[in-house]
Amino acid sequence: MCSAAGCSSDADRMRTHVAYGRGRLELRLPPHACELRTRPVEALARPAEALAEALRNPIGCPPLRQLAAGRRHACIVVSDITRPVPYRVLLPPLLAALEGAVERVTLLVATGTHRASTPAEKLEMFGPEVVARYPIEDHDSRDPSQLVALERRPSSGTRVWLNRLYLEADLRILTGLVEPHFMAGYSGGRKAICPGLADLRTIQQLHGPAFLEHPRAAGGILEDNPCHREAREIAHIAGADFTVNVALDLQRRIVGLFAGELDAAFDAAVAKVDSFCRAAAPAPADIVVTSGGGYPLDKTFYQAVKGMVAALPVVRPGGAILLAAECSEGIGNREYAELLFRYDGRHADFLRDIAARDEVLQDQWELEEQCKVLATVGVEGLVACCGGIERGTLRRLSVTPAADLCGEADPQRQLQGALDALLRRRPAARVAALPEGPYILAEVDSREVTRRDSRAR
Repeated sequence: MCSAAGCSSDADRMRTHVAYGRGRLELRLPPHACELRTRPVEALARPAEALAEALRNPIGCPPLRQLAAGRRHACIVVSDITRPVPYRVLLPPLLAALEGAVERVTLLVATGTHRASTPAEKLEMFGPEVVARYPIEDHDSRDPSQLVALERRPSSGTRVWLNRLYLEADLRILTGLVEPHFMAGYSGGRKAICPGLADLRTIQQLHGPAFLEHPRAAGGILEDNPCHREAREIAHIAGADFTVNVALDLQRRIVGLFAGELDAAFDAAVAKVDSFCRAAAPAPADIVVTSGGGYPLDKTFYQAVKGMVAALPVVRPGGAILLAAECSEGIGNREYAELLFRYDGRHADFLRDIAARDEVLQDQWELEEQCKVLATVGVEGLVACCGGIERGTLRRLSVTPAADLCGEADPQRQLQGALDALLRRRPAARVAALPEGPYILAEVDSREVTRRDSRAR
């Protein structure tokens, strides 16, 4: 069962640990709470050796070394700090396969609309040896000198501009992490190009209401997903010679490596991730505890919205979502913060305005996704524990600060205090917990719902 008795003693309660920054917050849940976790999956014993083998025997294309023969410039597209891709494991075998086969190698950070990587972040992601030996460039979606227009357009008709360095390289390699994505179904693969290397206008179109309001633009869905279709078409127009996708478990261990042709390697990675990332609750919950996924994903409120959205499939209308996200870098881009402040308390106005204009504003898509959450639980029911954002500022982000419910400042006591306050309001509340937030595809078990409906009739 997933029902919860509100005011249990500490001895009766079950304990979970919610991802928060670089650590975890211990949380005592009611004894019959439902904790949603991914299925256990075996980690690769020797991931570097496994990748070297995958480069020699890729999926759907010749070996990387063979593809590299006679090429001059290899561009390896890498993710930024917001994705926990284990590049210190992935890059050495990849670079070794290119050694002596190409004249030069450049790493290109697919930032999308994110800020450029700092020197410290590059060292953290890639290691000192790679940083010292190879040039590492950051894509800038706002710099016209970095961008080139594609000759062809996707089926949507969007005029697309992509990174010049990538398009001018004669060996193009994509890398990335395949995980659930709340708009595109799954990350990785084609998303390294779009939005990763696209211009701001293209990214804005991809994240406009015409795409995001489609019912198939959601986590774990690829078929008929307009965001996936657009990104895939653009990636094929641009071209990619080779891809490396990685799958991780919740402990960030490598559980799968998929190298090869763009679609074939991505589809294999998705099949692996989909096999363990889904978790079902027996019924919609009155209270769902979720997280922003921990570091590095929860560095900003912008990214933490993914944790809110992850809870939507298992919370009942009028329920509550309790989010834990450190937000060590605050809200996010200046444009995003200004948008949140402008429409604080005016969500209907925001949705009306974006539907009425053709222009897609910077980062409006994240507020659009938050509005889906607000439509279900309201501002009072969207409670946030975000230590990196001052309490008064947090109130302006269309959430209820967890500190308002309990008066605590320490994140762990604040999260526990907010949950206890919600349980006092609803003593018989059914509680569900998603300790890893957006890394889990949560759903309600339809078989249990059918059985309850049958009994009710």
